[in-house]
Amino acid sequence: MPYLNGGQTLMNSLARMGANTVFGVPGAGQYEAVDALWRHPSLRYVSVRHEQEATFMADAHTQVSGRPAVALVVPGPGLLYAGAGLASAFANSTPLLAITSVNSHPLLRARQLERMALDTMTKWTAQVDTAAEIPGVVEEAWTRMLTGRPRPVGLVVPSSVLEDVADVTLPAAAPAVSRSAAPGLSDIVAQVQRARRPVLWVGSGVLRAGAVPSFRALAQALQIPVVTSRRGKSVFSETDPLGLGTPEMRFPPLREWLERRDLLIVIGTGQDLSHLRMPMIRIDVDDPDLERSPPDCHHLQGDARATLEALHPLLVPRTTRPQADIGADRTAVQAIKAQRFAPETQLQPQWNFIQAIRRAAPDDTVFVQGMNQMGYYSRGYLPVPPNGQFLTSSSQITLGAAYPMSLGAKLACPERPVVAITGDGGFLYGVHGLATAVQHRIHSVALVFNDNAYGNVLRAQREQFDERVIGTRLHNPDFAALARTFGARGHRAHSADDLADLLHHALQAEAHTLIEIPVGEMQREY
Repeated sequence: MPYLNGGQTLMNSLARMGANTVFGVPGAGQYEAVDALWRHPSLRYVSVRHEQEATFMADAHTQVSGRPAVALVVPGPGLLYAGAGLASAFANSTPLLAITSVNSHPLLRARQLERMALDTMTKWTAQVDTAAEIPGVVEEAWTRMLTGRPRPVGLVVPSSVLEDVADVTLPAAAPAVSRSAAPGLSDIVAQVQRARRPVLWVGSGVLRAGAVPSFRALAQALQIPVVTSRRGKSVFSETDPLGLGTPEMRFPPLREWLERRDLLIVIGTGQDLSHLRMPMIRIDVDDPDLERSPPDCHHLQGDARATLEALHPLLVPRTTRPQADIGADRTAVQAIKAQRFAPETQLQPQWNFIQAIRRAAPDDTVFVQGMNQMGYYSRGYLPVPPNGQFLTSSSQITLGAAYPMSLGAKLACPERPVVAITGDGGFLYGVHGLATAVQHRIHSVALVFNDNAYGNVLRAQREQFDERVIGTRLHNPDFAALARTFGARGHRAHSADDLADLLHHALQAEAHTLIEIPVGEMQREY
């Protein structure tokens, strides 16, 4: 057995689990762990400028690479700073490991601040009391992180444990995680066969499970129309004759069409669909949440990939939808899309800017949506091809998440284009990421749509509160010049054509690039 200190044991155990990237800010309570990172050949340490960067970057890195990342943060303020990213990762169902130490303040240590904070933002947390315990606890953390619905887990490792030296037994490899098909699949075959107007509703759980080919094969074999969640946009393209894109229920033709369907088959999303009233089959890795589904719902719990692979031979050879039904569905889908995406009815300048982004960005681009006017618009109107990806900060609606997430995504896939769609308010939450991007040669692109305001709230104040505007108008720097002071490339686009040209060239460059796009107050329809 090797004779290692706790920091070396921790990093060697993580490497045995398959981790390859650790994000963090080096500081008190973790010196031995950081020193072990210097010694370890297979672990990359990405030093960031703020702990919130660490967890946002780890979230996106994990989503894009499919391999859980690690955030190593100091106790107390460091962990609390990282909380926004952890909460977003929890809502995104992203498996990542957050590691911290114990508080130096006696009262906060007695109150177990770190354990309490991690317990609220992870699916499982443990504290390690000796160096010899580290390998087993890391192995258990990895198993729990990936079993069932993947989500963050936490470890509290006191500095005294990191300093401790012991004979340790390192894990041999990451434990195998069971990926079982949902039981009772034969029970739903007849229900699907009877349906004349079925629709598939797919989420990002299909991406996480590696089930995209199986899902597409099922949809095409049965010729069933498809709507996708926001983060599931790339699972099934809205440009496909069966694809409807995101189910914007405030668009009357789409809402009315959905309400007339006689079966909704939901796969890999935890969205609250209790407002829908048609019969539903729901396949998810989690225990059924009855409050998030309508009363007439058949719940099936299982891994999306294993379930779809088992369902295909049960369903496809025995199910032939009438050609008249298929033809009617295709005609309706095309009519809805023609009305929804008709250029002459779109909001401007949002539509022209989105078209410029789509023209300039290759099909395999990873887009990261910020909580700003253009980010909201992109959810419904930016097509994401099957080999692309669309990331958001999830139901947490985390202002400031998009830019650091884009940095983590680019580190995970340096060969793919990565574009953050941010606003002036959210970008300045993480402006220190410019230093991280330049230092680590992260060649992604940040689009900063600058309306000198928290635009969504400003519009609400004007429209809903009789023009009582307070706290929403912002003073901003020259963003392009600011980027250049960090050593990044900074540009300004004054039109959609400018944006398309600048973005095209930025995506070819071996440099981090910020493009500022000055805009005025924007309308919002959906």
